[in-house]
Amino acid sequence: MPCLFVVEILLFTTEKVVKSRYCIGAVIITAAVISWIYNRYISYPLFFRVDVAVTVMPFALIGVLINEKFITFCNRKSYVLDGVLFISSLGLSVVLCHWISRLDLNVQRYPSPYFILYFQAMVGILLVTIISKYIKWGFIEYIGRNSLIIMCIHEPIKRIVIAMMSKIAGIDIAVARTEYWSIFMITAITLLSTLPIIYIINKYMPFMLGKVGLKTKS
Repeated sequence: MPCLFVVEILLFTTEKVVKSRYCIGAVIITAAVISWIYNRYISYPLFFRVDVAVTVMPFALIGVLINEKFITFCNRKSYVLDGVLFISSLGLSVVLCHWISRLDLNVQRYPSPYFILYFQAMVGILLVTIISKYIKWGFIEYIGRNSLIIMCIHEPIKRIVIAMMSKIAGIDIAVARTEYWSIFMITAITLLSTLPIIYIINKYMPFMLGKVGLKTKS
């Protein structure tokens, strides 16, 4: 959360100061290069994880650049184009996941080559976007509306679930974190465990989400 706060501040400042799209593009490249240099030659965690914030800044700024076109793309269905993009992004995601070493910003573990992390993330975003255009499921929409709460509370719950699964299944924690079947179960259990907390926050503590005086869906 501190890192997200820093990202939002940097993004807000950049949007206020930089008006030209070309200059925003230059900021994206500069942030990526600074991040690469820092993580390659220094790699020391900074206060409020400013180092990670600079690493992910390009994603936020890319969103600023393509915002209008992205919304248009999300609202317009083209079965041929979407089908081609779905197959391409799914194939690339599978290949990249097996080819590139694990990415973990929390412990400063980055792929090699470094800049492929941006390409890999954008491919994943494209894949999820295309899927979301055609899958209209109330539960998924509910999760989307409450993604901020999930992001804030999932980590401690996930750690408990992993430890319990390791004990019950008799497997090492490292195995539980890497096997596909265990990852799926951990994700499902963690997500379901957040639902009561989501309900309580939306029902009794909406001020935590800035919903005071607003009528919003929980």
